[in-house]
Amino acid sequence: MSMGVLESAVMSQMWDRGDEATVREVRDSLLAVRPVAYTTVLTVLHNLHRIGFVSRRTADRAFVYRAVSSREEYAASLMGEVLESVERRDAVLLQFVQRLHPSELEQLRRTIASIEVEIEVTRGQEQ
Repeated sequence: MSMGVLESAVMSQMWDRGDEATVREVRDSLLAVRPVAYTTVLTVLHNLHRIGFVSRRTADRAFVYRAVSSREEYAASLMGEVLESVERRDAVLLQFVQRLHPSELEQLRRTIASIEVEIEVTRGQEQ
């Protein structure tokens, strides 16, 4: 599920923090980038909690929020949604790979090779 502009800005602050944050802390961080009301941040965090992007707990009569997943996990889920929405995944993947910078393509090759090694090791342990 993709996010709106303000939701993305709030989540970016949460990911950058890497820890729990109150509404006030998120708002203070956002003020360096854009003007935003406390109640707006409160509403956005409430909505992000409702849809599962952040968890929350009560601390000193206020909610403290934490990102449920990492920025990378979120990006991967978006990529998965895109692939699920098309008939020809191979064509989409080809277009994506063709747009990679050579260094990114090399990193992708290394990552795939590493995953293949892990699969082989797991298969060997199961036998």
